[in-house]
Amino acid sequence: MTEKNSKRKGTEMAEEMQVRPHEWPGPQGVSLKGLYAIAATATTMGIIVVFILNVATPMDFILNQLADLPRDDTFSYLMEISRRLFAFVIMILAVCGLVFIFLHRLLRPIDECITGVRAGEEPKANLIERARRRLINLPFLFIAFNLGLWIVIPALVFLSAHLIGMMDLHSAVVLSIRASMVGLISTTIGFFRIESYCRQKLVPFFSPMAAWPGLRERP
Repeated sequence: MTEKNSKRKGTEMAEEMQVRPHEWPGPQGVSLKGLYAIAATATTMGIIVVFILNVATPMDFILNQLADLPRDDTFSYLMEISRRLFAFVIMILAVCGLVFIFLHRLLRPIDECITGVRAGEEPKANLIERARRRLINLPFLFIAFNLGLWIVIPALVFLSAHLIGMMDLHSAVVLSIRASMVGLISTTIGFFRIESYCRQKLVPFFSPMAAWPGLRERP
């Protein structure tokens, strides 16, 4: 009897592990827009903090940039300020664009899975497994990309500025390190916000379907 009961329980568990269409919860309220908003907010705040830090504790390069402003003519002064602010906004949009492109590619299996359920279709088993793995690894992949972004881009920008004679090597190194340090904080905040969003919004959408197989495997 014990062996029969064990086999019956094993069969019932196997049936529960099957992915059935009716096991999907309603997709209402399930959205990936919050992840884009979190990434954009963390990136934008990081850039603004770097800007404020450089202005509040200026080096020779920053002081020279401020000294170049035309203070005699109010109109020219305001136009120059507007031009620099516009360039600053363009820089934020460009960096956020890179983050969005990365997130779009990263979230593709999750998005395809959710879109299929919304359309009343049953996603393929391999797509579901990819989506589950990607959801689990998402905060850590975000850390890897964002740290690379905050380390590589400032290093390239300030090294290029040094090579073309815009600033001395000391200023280039200090400004690059400042940006990387702020980026580390920004990335950490983004990691915890993304992890919280996934746990609250996305994991409940996938978790009722069964234990997630293959999570120990690398994606």
